[in-house]
Amino acid sequence: MSTQLIELFKNLKLKYAASAYQSLQEDQTLLASLTLDDALLSIFSAETDGRSRQRQIMLLRMSKIPVFSELSDISYDDNRGMEFSKIMGRLRSLSWIETGHNVCILGSSGSGKTFISAAIAREATRKGYSVLFSNARDLAARFTELRAQGSRVYMQARKRLQNQRLLVLDDFCLTAPSVEDTQSLFDIMNDRSGKHSTMVTSQKDSKRWIEEMGISAVGEAVAERIEANSITMVLGTGSRRRKSDE
Repeated sequence: MSTQLIELFKNLKLKYAASAYQSLQEDQTLLASLTLDDALLSIFSAETDGRSRQRQIMLLRMSKIPVFSELSDISYDDNRGMEFSKIMGRLRSLSWIETGHNVCILGSSGSGKTFISAAIAREATRKGYSVLFSNARDLAARFTELRAQGSRVYMQARKRLQNQRLLVLDDFCLTAPSVEDTQSLFDIMNDRSGKHSTMVTSQKDSKRWIEEMGISAVGEAVAERIEANSITMVLGTGSRRRKSDE
């Protein structure tokens, strides 16, 4: 009977349940101490936990987070201050992803923007959210290339990106985007506005973004959609690259 049940679990694609059942069969003392409900709970909890771990692994692999950092690695010190701790408390909760709020992390080179955003993004995958982490310039250029391939290809790419629960745009407007890339950024942000969260890291504030994008209506619209319903964190000056976190 045990062999038949294991095969049935496998046929139903319940591989973690099959493994848990097999382990119980090998420990008859433990099995004898369990009620039927307890045994079933143990078996199907193993399936749920196994699938959750597998999803986390998949989400992390697909997120393309460029650096390894954890929330526990982030430093809280006098330079960052109480406001930093307060905002980080809100960001750590990830409740803003549920409400579709955006996040802007602003600061000079080496202040820890990428390190912090990567840690938050990693935690988001751990909680089951789909994430894409990308250099802003690279993503805009890729979408500009896709738009040149035709509307069908472009719309498919936009739909896939729109469905990401969290998009991280690193080094936003580090250099001035082309008119075409600014249009791509508008399409990306317009698709996501009010639906899913976007996290932006930048050395510049929104006024500088608009300047970099050519002081155009499209550039202003991009900045407005990023700032709408956003949580803004401004990091202190000075490089942290030689410290425990960037």
